[in-house]
Amino acid sequence: MWRELKVLIIDDEDQRRRELEVIFEFLGEECCVTGTEGWTDKVKATFPTTDEVVAVFVGYCNPGLGKVIADIYGWDSAVPVIRIGNDQSEEGLSEELAKIIIHRMTHPPTYNILMDTLHRTQVYREQMDL
Repeated sequence: MWRELKVLIIDDEDQRRRELEVIFEFLGEECCVTGTEGWTDKVKATFPTTDEVVAVFVGYCNPGLGKVIADIYGWDSAVPVIRIGNDQSEEGLSEELAKIIIHRMTHPPTYNILMDTLHRTQVYREQMDL
């Protein structure tokens, strides 16, 4: 059974974060949009349980990608992560943490790529929740 899409967007680039929020609002998908600082508090206020979140889109991270991905993994090890943006460097990311990044896409995403990615995140999440 497919769940409603609930998406978390973590990005320290304000303009891209706002653009992604508009895209998801247009698609009718519920999302929580935040920067890296205090993201856990904001997402807990928006989505009471971690299993409600189908995907996490991660853009630019001021404290470094490794720390943010490690925090996401500690928050929910089954949630798929999508890297979004033109800078796809993954310095300081362990092999284990790199595995939760299931897709990388440039910004702005095309409609077809975004919808395909959202479908993949649903399949991934369903498999991880079994």
